[in-house]
Amino acid sequence: MRLKGRLKEIFKFISPYRGTVYDLFCDHGYLGGALLKSDARKVIFNDKRDHLIDKLRVKYENNEQAFFEACEAENIVFEKNSVVVMAGVGGLKMISCFKRWLGTHDIECIKTLQFIISPHYYTFELRHFLITNGFKYNSEILVEDGKHIYEVANVELNRGAECSIVFEKTIWEEHGVKGERFLSRTFKNLLNKSVLSSWERELLEGIKDLYSFE
Repeated sequence: MRLKGRLKEIFKFISPYRGTVYDLFCDHGYLGGALLKSDARKVIFNDKRDHLIDKLRVKYENNEQAFFEACEAENIVFEKNSVVVMAGVGGLKMISCFKRWLGTHDIECIKTLQFIISPHYYTFELRHFLITNGFKYNSEILVEDGKHIYEVANVELNRGAECSIVFEKTIWEEHGVKGERFLSRTFKNLLNKSVLSSWERELLEGIKDLYSFE
């Protein structure tokens, strides 16, 4: 299957790296399948649904570079210098995964990993968690896929580096109209919350300042 939309952009993010790729929450495995066709790198398909992984085992039974993990993503143990792809779920699920991995992996191992993330929602909750735990956003884009706009970002653990703020005005100015459309949903969600944390209030004011939302 030819990749489209968000999966196509995620594929581009992975291309510069040569390590093992973990395709977490892989669903039908379209991304991992495309990677197997493109080169000889090792791809580990993960999904908690056994029947999906069983189908992929059959599909790639003769491919020595295809491996499979039918479990919750939180339970994965990573090889060093790997690429970890997280898409198809929300930011809160991703936070749960990162919390577990930070407790089950040596920090020196985590530092060798490249995470390609694209949450369905709770994008800024995830961003706040990652930044406050020493992760750095190396690059990010917004991708229109169907009726929705998604963020795709490359992050890595970089403790000791200067902490980045949750909302950087210059970055969102570069996204133009697409960024405005993406942030309008976040703005509405923040307005509907009865209590905001300090970072959420700063985010709300930053969006209002940039786009004059009311």
